[in-house]
Amino acid sequence: MKTLNVHIYPDTIEHSSRVFKVTSTLINKLLVKRIIIVGKSGPNLPSHSQIDTRRTIERFPMSQARGSFLSRSLRFVIWSVLVFNRFRLERIDMVNCHSLSVLPLSVALKVWHRALLIYEPHELETETSQMHGLKKKVCKFIERLLVKHVDYTILVSDSIETWYRKHYKLVKTAVVLNCPPTAP
Repeated sequence: MKTLNVHIYPDTIEHSSRVFKVTSTLINKLLVKRIIIVGKSGPNLPSHSQIDTRRTIERFPMSQARGSFLSRSLRFVIWSVLVFNRFRLERIDMVNCHSLSVLPLSVALKVWHRALLIYEPHELETETSQMHGLKKKVCKFIERLLVKHVDYTILVSDSIETWYRKHYKLVKTAVVLNCPPTAP
């Protein structure tokens, strides 16, 4: 059983049902002892909150102001440094990365702690309508470069799994549909 599992998602973690379902499953299946879900701060949200006895949320400040891609990227790098520094001295056994944008941070934590890295993009991020031009090229380059450090990839559909297997030659993948739990 892994001791500490850190989930990183650049969101306020208020309505992140997929993250809550994944972390609940990991706890219930006795795969990890403790989980910290890392997100960004938001208005009227505590920086630290307890979900249950084994899961907590930690939110780190990140400016919400609009700006150029470069200025938003710089703010994101600052947020990533804050998160890395928080976990630099705490032993992490497993990192779950829930977005391409936090893959560099997740790989850094994996290497620093020699942890297991699970990549769980919630969609095919490099192929969305918001992804175009230089931003798309940079993001595709980053994902192609860093996905080599991922130990296992969990995807949200069969078609996205096929895309990842074809484009990145991934072998260790699984599909977990993003749907509500079934009734008992």
